[in-house]
Amino acid sequence: MEDLLQKRSRLYAIADYESCLTNNIDILNFATAFFEGGGVNIQYRDKVSESSEVLKNAQSLKEISSVYNGCLIVNDHIQIATELELALHVGWDTPEVHFKGAFGRSTHNPEEINRALVEKPKASYLGFGAVFPSATKSEIEVNTKYLDFLFSKWFLDIVFIGGITEKNISQLPVGERYYYAIISDFFSTGNQPADVEKYTRRLNEKISAFT
Repeated sequence: MEDLLQKRSRLYAIADYESCLTNNIDILNFATAFFEGGGVNIQYRDKVSESSEVLKNAQSLKEISSVYNGCLIVNDHIQIATELELALHVGWDTPEVHFKGAFGRSTHNPEEINRALVEKPKASYLGFGAVFPSATKSEIEVNTKYLDFLFSKWFLDIVFIGGITEKNISQLPVGERYYYAIISDFFSTGNQPADVEKYTRRLNEKISAFT
């Protein structure tokens, strides 16, 4: 199976529309700053906007991503990912993926990992978490106790997610197929595009150092 995620950076940004709104930064400016800082893999997640607005944002993000040769992934919106020929990310509220392109799948426990192993088409990568306590996913327990099971079963790319910050990222497992998803910590030192760019550059350097 061809890799979906690009390996020139192990940082995986979740450009969450609601988080950007809360932090008073336009999501397109956020994405541009991420790419300017050396980021590559970015997921557009929007749980609050109307479909027409999601489509508009996804189109603009695709244009920005293409300038930087980035990897843009759309969360949940299968029709939009299909229309724009983008990659997709889904959770288990979408048990069957009727989608011709590459996609990633969220998992939280051995049952979901086993389901991902046998589904067809198969996901290009698994998102796994929460690996640390997370403000955005407070209802999901921290489940690093399942990591050994995950590593013994899944041999494609893995994206760790949930409460990852610049301070704790070095506690996570290291490997050539591992990626690290960041959401709110992008705004830990400021909410301006320059702050996001500097954060991205700094975290990329940190990941490179410990991997």
